Amino acid sequence: VVKLLRVAKYYLFIEFLLPYNFSVAYRLMLTISKSENVRVVAISSPPFPLAFFCAVLVKLFSPHVRVHLDMRDPWATHHTLGGYKPAKRLLEKICMRRVDVVTAATRTMVDEFQTNYGIEAHVVYNVATHIANLKHDAVREYDEGQIDLTATTSSLLRILYVGTMPEGFYNLELLADWLVCLQKDKQNGESYEWLIVGECDGLESQIVTR
Repeated sequence: VVKLLRVAKYYLFIEFLLPYNFSVAYRLMLTISKSENVRVVAISSPPFPLAFFCAVLVKLFSPHVRVHLDMRDPWATHHTLGGYKPAKRLLEKICMRRVDVVTAATRTMVDEFQTNYGIEAHVVYNVATHIANLKHDAVREYDEGQIDLTATTSSLLRILYVGTMPEGFYNLELLADWLVCLQKDKQNGESYEWLIVGECDGLESQIVTR
């Protein structure tokens, strides 16, 4: 059932028909129409359908307002979302070419948008948004300078991941296998340190079972 719902959501574009999208877009346009002080609208994706509606409506009815679209995750090319890729890329292109500024969370996404859509995009790196939920002292140690991210030696490779890894969204089993193999396949005394700033209980449980 869950798989069928996902297919309907992404292939039939059901996510564009959610009442929430229309409600927020309507309130945004109402706010702009009642105030002459609105000069910039900042929109974040996901959810992309909401960003699409807001961006298109603002530029259509209030062209004097500048729109900043911030892509935290890819939508048209996201391998786990599914859907008809040509149609999704067309919608993404329409949205991005209508706004004034596009930013993304990674250099890879920026390069992809510039190549696919012929736009100028900028990198705004992500930050940890779930620090308060952490159950260990990694963030406290990082804040206090006990973890030196710039310190490197010939025998240590330090990998930093900032963000979350929810179960069911990423292939945590494959990532856990890779980390275990990486640690076992040490050469010339090499060692690896994996620092995660974010909620990643799913990955931790996968590693513990190996």
